[in-house]
Amino acid sequence: MRSDEVSNAVGEAVVTKQQQLAEKQKALEDARGRHALAKEMNDWQAMGIESGNITALREIIASIETELVSDREADAVRKAKDRLLGIRRAWDSVAVSSIEAAEQRVVKKIAELSDEIAKLNDGYSRSVQLRAEAAALSDRFNLPKPTFPDVPPPARRDVAVALTILPNTLLASAWRSEPTEQDEHEMRTRRTYEEANGTLGAEIIAAAGLKPWEPLTERQQEILAAREREKEQTRRALAGLPKIPTDGSIPLGSL
Repeated sequence: MRSDEVSNAVGEAVVTKQQQLAEKQKALEDARGRHALAKEMNDWQAMGIESGNITALREIIASIETELVSDREADAVRKAKDRLLGIRRAWDSVAVSSIEAAEQRVVKKIAELSDEIAKLNDGYSRSVQLRAEAAALSDRFNLPKPTFPDVPPPARRDVAVALTILPNTLLASAWRSEPTEQDEHEMRTRRTYEEANGTLGAEIIAAAGLKPWEPLTERQQEILAAREREKEQTRRALAGLPKIPTDGSIPLGSL
């Protein structure tokens, strides 16, 4: 219960900060409007005042956004801890009790099935023996040979199909892979947690967001810098090429 109270308190604090953020964002928009108006009026004093207001509001907004991210992460950590405790309890009941009990029932049913299969085979063997006995007596003593309906052997009956399908219904493995994604530079990888989709844990992760990217290493920063230099060289080389006029004429000296 205390965990719920703490979570509710954090939730209320987040709502309050979100309201503050919305108010400050509205104030920033108004300050920008007043700054633009003062600029049109060449009111340098008003422009200076509004510039100060804009700078201060930006700092306040950044601070509130940082606090919101921190609060959201803290709230998600609490929920994740609670859910992990729930998963631990569910695991014990599923893995230790439910699965083992189900396995024992399956083993018992298999034993019962084996007995029934033995009875099925015995019944068929008995019918074959009776047919053979009747045929022998009829032939030996020149008696009319009795007729018997055809009895398919167990291996050619419908039950044989069911027995070939049944063993394949046991799961070999249901483990889910751990999907990942790459950053825009294709240098860093992080998990997307899609394997947990449809669970309460996935909802907690979605509310908190994925893990932030790891900072670029010194070597990765060097690679990015080299890429930018290469792009800049390419842009300069392209800028030095003669431009084709929009009227379709060919500039002099380009041939």
